[in-house]
Amino acid sequence: MTSLRTRLFRAIALTVALCVALTVVVGLVLTRRAVDRATLHDVSHQADLIARSQDVNSTVSPLTNLPSLQPYFDRQHMSYLTRIDELPQWAKDKLARGKPADGSVTLNGSDEFFAARIISGRTFVLLRPKSVTRSRWTPYVYSLLIAALAALVLADLGLAALGALV
Repeated sequence: MTSLRTRLFRAIALTVALCVALTVVVGLVLTRRAVDRATLHDVSHQADLIARSQDVNSTVSPLTNLPSLQPYFDRQHMSYLTRIDELPQWAKDKLARGKPADGSVTLNGSDEFFAARIISGRTFVLLRPKSVTRSRWTPYVYSLLIAALAALVLADLGLAALGALV
């Protein structure tokens, strides 16, 4: 049979470990959502810039210069479409009203962020795979895990000091 001190120590240690684990899980979920939001915002901003440069006010023939941007798209892990068939209905409705549409869609089994614009009456959809964002949130994951480890070590030291006093 174990002493009351040992049982209390184990209960407190388990509670601390559960709290740290819960904090890490919530932190990872929130971090992932923030990275996804930031990536979608980036794709949207880039689509706005491209739409501005490809508009009839900027060029004689809108969207015909897109192939020359392919090296840029490749470096950014991006691609584009000039049709909206694959987009969700809500995005098609927004585009029909002349509004930009940003979101995510699954194309050919791949989850993608998209930013769709109407440029001089023609459709332009900028795409970036969601898989690319994994590298953007990896540093946050490591930071959270290091913080969790530090919290566990500090809690262990605190429990050891408390156990020595009791």
